Amino acid sequence: MTTEALSKSMSWTITRRLTALHFSNDFFTGGLAILLAAQQGSLDLSNTEIGIAGALFQGISITQPALGWLTDKIERSYFMFMGALVSALGLLICAFADTTLVIFMGAFIMGIGNAALHPVALASARAYAPARGKGRSVALFMLGGNSAFALSPLIFGLLFDNIGLKTVAPVFALFAVIIPVLTRSLSPYVRGHIKGAKSTPKAPAIEEDPSTIMVAGRWWQTARVMMFAYLGAVLMTNIISMVLGTFLPVYYTSQDRSLEFAGFATAVLLMAAAFGSFVGASLSDYISRRIILTISLLVMTPGLLLLLNMRNDIFLLLLSVILGLAVNANKPILLMVGQEILPGGAVSASGFAFGLSFVSGALGVFLVGGMADIIGLGETLQVVAFLPLLAIGLIFLLPDGGNDVGEA
Repeated sequence: MTTEALSKSMSWTITRRLTALHFSNDFFTGGLAILLAAQQGSLDLSNTEIGIAGALFQGISITQPALGWLTDKIERSYFMFMGALVSALGLLICAFADTTLVIFMGAFIMGIGNAALHPVALASARAYAPARGKGRSVALFMLGGNSAFALSPLIFGLLFDNIGLKTVAPVFALFAVIIPVLTRSLSPYVRGHIKGAKSTPKAPAIEEDPSTIMVAGRWWQTARVMMFAYLGAVLMTNIISMVLGTFLPVYYTSQDRSLEFAGFATAVLLMAAAFGSFVGASLSDYISRRIILTISLLVMTPGLLLLLNMRNDIFLLLLSVILGLAVNANKPILLMVGQEILPGGAVSASGFAFGLSFVSGALGVFLVGGMADIIGLGETLQVVAFLPLLAIGLIFLLPDGGNDVGEA
């Protein structure tokens, strides 16, 4: 079924189901950090080993462009939605792990499921949305995943602290029913080739006319600049996002705070980030992307520095809300920019965009884990806090496109 054949109500029904699927996936991937903090004592995990586990989970996302390309070529793209169940299986393996190697294996399996789901789900959320509201559709889709990622450390932190790690098993059993049902409900609609909400820019045809050759040359020069700026902006912004999601629980427990508090405080930040993602993407339908990105980046550095040095729990939670709002306000906007400037079809471009997001995070988590064992986790996080400032100049090289109105 094509995007043009869908009614507005059915478009939003598909968006809501995709959001629920995204929630299911990220509920389990969001539990990895708090599980690693819980396993740190029993398995004597170092910060480097925690960083390796996080990098294995996020680094496998380098396959997302290939998976996106494959999805653009086949007519059963909805099969990729079952990646959410593979992500859940990865966390289950980590919960029952008795060696560091099994932790690594579970994190790797979780990364495979995560990489399979995101390109096709994001492309579907945008392509099947109503013409007036593609930014809002992406915002809702991102809210589903980000809110799950935020609730996960809170819920699993409570379960791990009071019952034990094996409580992952009944949660897995529940979602092992929900995920296939959602996949089945989406399959009649998300078939065939997903047409992009906005086509990837194409170079002008080169003819014999010298002026045409000059235009094509300028196009490629501009495209290279945009690609460089995009890669840099994604690298700087996603490192801090992924590092906080992975190491904040560990940092809090290293400050003699309980695992329950670590899960709660991390959940507060991530829930605020989920809301920030929704607000950022929704506002991009109406105001300049650059304004949203600039405000987001300017808040992140002082916000994180204050958070790391805050000893009062109430003020720490308030700072978590402010920092969380800023951290993810830029993410859906950068993903949409990636869909517009990266090569390939709709799902391929989404795969590139999501893949770059997770791979940059994997690089950051790996480096932070190693640095933390040398100079200390708190000191390393203070260094990371300055990365968003490096991205501010780059965002002015990206297209500021208005909304997606009129695109199908």
